[in-house]
Amino acid sequence: MALTIGGGRATAATVSPVVDANLYDLGASMPEGDGARATARAAATSAWGGYSNGQIPASAMTKVPVSVGQPYLRGDAAAAYNDLNRAFQARFGKSLSITEAYRDLARQRALYAAYQAGTGSKAAVPGTSVHGWALACDFGSGVASGGSAEKQWANANGPKFGWQPVGDSFGEAWHFEYDGSYQGSGSGSDRSTDDDMRVIQSAGRGIALIGSGYFYQLPEGEFVSAATKLWGDPFIGNDRQFDLWRAMVLQGTTA
Repeated sequence: MALTIGGGRATAATVSPVVDANLYDLGASMPEGDGARATARAAATSAWGGYSNGQIPASAMTKVPVSVGQPYLRGDAAAAYNDLNRAFQARFGKSLSITEAYRDLARQRALYAAYQAGTGSKAAVPGTSVHGWALACDFGSGVASGGSAEKQWANANGPKFGWQPVGDSFGEAWHFEYDGSYQGSGSGSDRSTDDDMRVIQSAGRGIALIGSGYFYQLPEGEFVSAATKLWGDPFIGNDRQFDLWRAMVLQGTTA
């Protein structure tokens, strides 16, 4: 189902210019295991599509909202995340944010160089990170805090959607990896595509990214900048219109 919203587009006042999302704000990437541990983890994750780690073309992946890095996951991992996010929203009334998903080789090299120089957080050897296969997510929204209700829920429910809390074994509560097991809640036709996605905004509701069966409330700052860079300036409406748009994409009904 493609979403069509009437009216003009306007630039949100909170949107700021974004530099190349590939290499900006390295300090916002979460720490990750390095050395033999990271190599062993990556070895258990088979390459796909004939691509090399961190060298996967954007056309072979699906967009997801992230705060840093490149906004992509492998298609099935993205679909599983969308369904996990909807379940998370139903439980906590907020979106399951992704700090970082796919990480290309250039960004991994920059992170590792900073780590080696003592100026950055722990980082995996370039070419060994599971982020480089577009099959890992560093989650926010409280999941990064061990012992939180959100983390406990994610650990219990993430595997139902194929997202495993692999990071727990090496002190990274935020790090989940997709195992390919999730069969989905329906056919691919009911999932969002790039053509479906829209950014919407109202004065009382803020800014959100929506698509067919998908709603993601965007925090201010980098999330908004990243989303508008990918999907264009927001559609501006009043709060009632915002609620209607959300109901339409999530339920196919009016609010």
